[in-house]
Amino acid sequence: MSPILFLHESTFGGMGRAADEVRAWAASPGVTSTELGLTTPARRADQLGHLSARSLWYSLTLLLALIRALAKQPAPIYLPISQWGLPLARDIALITVARILRSPDIVVHLHGSQLPQRIRESRLLRWLLSRLTWLVLSPAVEEELIASGLKMRAVHVIRNPAPARLSVRRSALSPVLRVGYLGAICRQKGADLVAGLMALPADSPTSIEVVIAGPRLDASIDLEQARYLGVLDREDLAKSFWPRIEVLMLPARWLEGLPFVVLEALQAGAVVCATPSPGMVDLFAAGAIIALDGTSSSVEQAVTNISRVGLERIRMQQQAAWLSVMTLYDAAVTRAALGAALTEHLMGEVPAQPGSSPS
Repeated sequence: MSPILFLHESTFGGMGRAADEVRAWAASPGVTSTELGLTTPARRADQLGHLSARSLWYSLTLLLALIRALAKQPAPIYLPISQWGLPLARDIALITVARILRSPDIVVHLHGSQLPQRIRESRLLRWLLSRLTWLVLSPAVEEELIASGLKMRAVHVIRNPAPARLSVRRSALSPVLRVGYLGAICRQKGADLVAGLMALPADSPTSIEVVIAGPRLDASIDLEQARYLGVLDREDLAKSFWPRIEVLMLPARWLEGLPFVVLEALQAGAVVCATPSPGMVDLFAAGAIIALDGTSSSVEQAVTNISRVGLERIRMQQQAAWLSVMTLYDAAVTRAALGAALTEHLMGEVPAQPGSSPS
């Protein structure tokens, strides 16, 4: 069989990194596939789930491309499923077309933690997304999908792979705490809360410098007092971002999945603070991340606690916790699990061992 792979561009954030993992599998011996680009020309609308003429037109062209491909010969489908807005509607349309044209298996890769709750609350979603093969980020997300009442053909836990250990040279300790934010700059992800740290009173016991990098999806967020580095590629992060920060803050107001940036921060030796989510449950349970709750008070309290307890002490505690669970995110382990699942469901070859990562 020659599966059809819907993949984002490599530069499309975490989804792009995940797509590269699938591309690596597709390039392995014995695998032939057809790739259809999933990243719309209207990136901002796609990331925020907004309707735009360009994204709507691109979605229609994807549907037509799928119809043409499956009309020639039914084939399995791989699709990284969105969680809301127009991208989710587009993905449901692609899945429906694949069903009608008798695709033998439809593998949907859920890179987030929000969709199970929406499925639980919607009988329509449970019907539209039933009897698919699911790839999810953690056992907790798997449990939430099962609890939602969704009927699944199969489900596999495929964690995101941690990058290689980063050797970061930071400047000597100073009275200034350097806090960083990396990712799409929008309120849903809490970028405004990190930027707001620069507005703390001058008599605050902790002096703070804020460093921010990523695409500006919300122009109303004030970055004037922060050091804004723009959009950095993966190679530039090790040179320009990680050496400039000591603490990574991700105070999301929504449920994140398992951000690659969290794994990269732990590998770079930064202290990590983030909003808990089912996709990161192993990391929080181990004590590798300080919990926030998506409010300015939780961000300010975290800064106060880091200053009171001591940055190096917290860093050592988090690194010890990270080492205790790091094998779950080892790139060789996660890639083997992904490859086994894709080979089984897209190529029709049952692997010698189950294609799921350790739980």
